[in-house]
Amino acid sequence: MRVLHVIPSMGGGGAERELSLLAGPLARHCDLHVALIREGPNFARLAGSGATIHRLRAVNNYDPRLVTQLYSLVRRLRPDVMQTWLTQMDTLGGAVAGHTGTPWILSERASAAYYPPTVKNRLRVAFGRRAALVQSNSVEGAKYWAVVQPHVRSVVIPNPVAIDEIESTPAPDRFVLGGSRKIILSAGRFDRQKNMERLVDALALVLRRHDDAIAVVAGHGPQEEEIRRIVAKLGLGERLRLPGYLTDLWAWMKAASLFVSVSHFEGQPNVVVEAAACRCPQVLSDIPEHRELLAGGESALLVDRHDPEAIAAAIENVLDAPTAAAERAARAFEVVAHWTPPEIAARHIELYTRVLAALAAPARAIA
Repeated sequence: MRVLHVIPSMGGGGAERELSLLAGPLARHCDLHVALIREGPNFARLAGSGATIHRLRAVNNYDPRLVTQLYSLVRRLRPDVMQTWLTQMDTLGGAVAGHTGTPWILSERASAAYYPPTVKNRLRVAFGRRAALVQSNSVEGAKYWAVVQPHVRSVVIPNPVAIDEIESTPAPDRFVLGGSRKIILSAGRFDRQKNMERLVDALALVLRRHDDAIAVVAGHGPQEEEIRRIVAKLGLGERLRLPGYLTDLWAWMKAASLFVSVSHFEGQPNVVVEAAACRCPQVLSDIPEHRELLAGGESALLVDRHDPEAIAAAIENVLDAPTAAAERAARAFEVVAHWTPPEIAARHIELYTRVLAALAAPARAIA
């Protein structure tokens, strides 16, 4: 079976991370090809996966030359299945799939709240009617497509998590990373979705009441300079750190007293899954995606994302009751422990097989 994945880049986002983890086990079970424009932090893993990589030449994701390049690539490769990732490539892939008759799977990595009624989002939905199937990583993502294209079937497969690698990553000396203080960790893209303003407000409250703690908020994004200005005005110095992208995030998760994410919406957040795999206690926004992922308050504390005082209180709960927090973290680990890359890749291969079988015999259902 020849499979083509199309993604803008192998940057530091969740979708890029997911494909990089899937590529190796997928390449062992099919003739895997990946088309992309740019490299990025997740490219090295992809390059060593065994997949054949095809470069698309473009100034940006909207370069009109991408249409003819992808069309030519599909005509030459004649893949049995094409899967696309992220908005621009979903639209591009939908157009090319329609003209080449290629079975096409659209990857959904968010939920309805992520998609305002812009032209590009409407185009994605319009082309989505051509998809053989939508593969979502969350129930909320599947619900979105049930509304916007109800005749297109959606299947939920969780993101892979590098359990073996995480387990083999040594836990660092907490003193080396944070001195003698407890570490409150967060990581993600600095944008409105991640609710960084309320997070920083809550962290400031905790740090002023707990001299024995520091906070580390890792990542980059369009809001970064704004958040850096806010943090500077708080006057907390090195106790509230913005280190940028952390290549050793798993080590920080293993050293941290807790991980915090108070985003407004998600798909299936890789960073939350990886924190669970590191057995790091978590404080999360009370949104459907987090409730689905970690069974509500059984595996993490859920909080009102709009209320800095409530977020701060939950953080302090974890700091002050570490035994209960560790018990929740152990339950979270059990949720994600079987989402290994080989297991999730096998579910993708099974999905591709069923898509092709259903297209060959339309009466058969893809379920």
